[in-house]
Amino acid sequence: MRSLFALIALITLALPVLAEDWQRYDNERFGFVLPVPPGFALAAPPPANGDGVTLANRQGTQRLLAWGGHVTEADFSAEAEARAASAAAEGWAITYRATTPGWASWSGSRNGIVLYTRMIALCAGNQFAAVQLTYPQRDIAAMTSVVERLVGGLAATGQSLSC
Repeated sequence: MRSLFALIALITLALPVLAEDWQRYDNERFGFVLPVPPGFALAAPPPANGDGVTLANRQGTQRLLAWGGHVTEADFSAEAEARAASAAAEGWAITYRATTPGWASWSGSRNGIVLYTRMIALCAGNQFAAVQLTYPQRDIAAMTSVVERLVGGLAATGQSLSC
């Protein structure tokens, strides 16, 4: 009988964890999707123009921004480089940067906060989708798999309303 109660207690305690699953953010305006980690919810109302969303974890210590935009530099790579340079100008110590014609990533830190940004080219390089994640340095170990899933899941749908 004790074993049965122990099993029921274990299942009951595990249900909230099992119930939390990754969700999906769809941006119809720019035509991209992004996996949303468990526990993240809207941190601010999305803009009326539909260009993105701001999410945060329950504690508000981890923030995820996802947005699309139009390339205003010479090409996607130049756009990504300009945005990474802008982050550095804002005081982020950029420690990793990689840019290709189809995607770009950079990461760094500032005042105990980690920044990770990933961009992908959309609409034949005329638009982009971006995800930016910020979180405390103490969360690096826990966030590594989250970053990997975000990078792997940020994708074009091929169905943009603005392409």
